[in-house]
Order: sequence, then structure tokens, then C-alpha cells
Amino acid sequence: MAKKQIAEAQALVADELIDPTSPLFSDVTIGTTSNEVCGWVNGKNRLGAYAGKQRFYVIGTRAQLESQVEEQARRLPDIKPEIANSGLCAFDREFRICKGEQGVPDPLDCLLLSTDLLTKK
Repeated sequence: MAKKQIAEAQALVADELIDPTSPLFSDVTIGTTSNEVCGWVNGKNRLGAYAGKQRFYVIGTRAQLESQVEEQARRLPDIKPEIANSGLCAFDREFRICKGEQGVPDPLDCLLLSTDLLTKK
């Protein structure tokens, strides 16, 4: 069961890459709940070179790459950096939960942090 779950998650992550035939996976873990898989992936960029390892997590049938969250923040030039950073904070939180790390912040911490930063002058 575990090998099948990891293989399915890796296929979902591969589909998110520029070159879905190129992924090199490392430190892949089944998360603390049965529908999570997370780890590191290195995929090829548009020039055909490996772009460097990045974190990923899969919950159910939804794969999320760290680079996607960063790209979403860049595509919204009018958004305040604090809001964009809250997306990265949320990604980091989900990844850390999947890895079973201790001391992961409350779910609202990222949102509250960005709200606090926005209200400061």
C-alpha cells in the first residue's frame, strides 16, 4: 500500500513539472495522515537542465510544489509581500506537518502574521 501511495503521489508531482519525465525524488515520506505524501523533487527546466531540489506535498489528489507558490506570489505584482509570504508560510506549515515535525504553528498563524504585518506602518 505505501509503495503504491508514494508512486501515485510522485505521478501527480511529475505532472506539475515542466518535463514530467525528468523527476528525481528524494526523502519521500507518507505523512502523518494517510492521504499525505511529501518530500523533495528535482526536475528539468525549459533549458533541459536540472533546476534544483524543491519541496512538494500531496494531499489526496492535489500536488503542490514550492515553486508554484513562489510563482503565484510573483504573478500578483500589486499584492503586498506580506500576503504573498503567507502563502509560503502555509506551504511550509503543511510540509512540516507531513514530515511529522514538532512545534508546527497553529493553522491561523500564517494569516495572523500577514495581518499583523499589513496593519503596521
